[in-house]
Amino acid sequence: MRISIDTVQQLTVQQRYNLQAIWHPTHLDQYVILEKDTKPVLVIYNENDHLYTNHKEDAYPLFSLEQLILIIEDYASFDSLRMIMSDCSSSNELFSTLWDQFKVILDDTGSIDFLDLTIPVTERNLSTWNR
Repeated sequence: MRISIDTVQQLTVQQRYNLQAIWHPTHLDQYVILEKDTKPVLVIYNENDHLYTNHKEDAYPLFSLEQLILIIEDYASFDSLRMIMSDCSSSNELFSTLWDQFKVILDDTGSIDFLDLTIPVTERNLSTWNR
């Protein structure tokens, strides 16, 4: 399961901007290019991706379920994630619950936890990460 193009299009402009802020493209990530007056273009990111480079401000990730889980775990904690997931009885309910939690993260731009997500994991200072 992964975020759909329609789901990304339903986000507010601010949520889309925040989505871009926490996305650090890696090889084989799926993303969509949403430009005005054109149809959405689905793309798979690869190294030296010129399409991404040329359309960076219009590119939005289509996170997989696994990626959503990792982001929520980074933002909150494993225990919080476990509580969220334990209440779900189906994969659709799990995805919906995770997406709702993810939108809360996108709206929480003033917190230090959100700001930490804007830094790629490989570049984070581990002494400040585990507060």
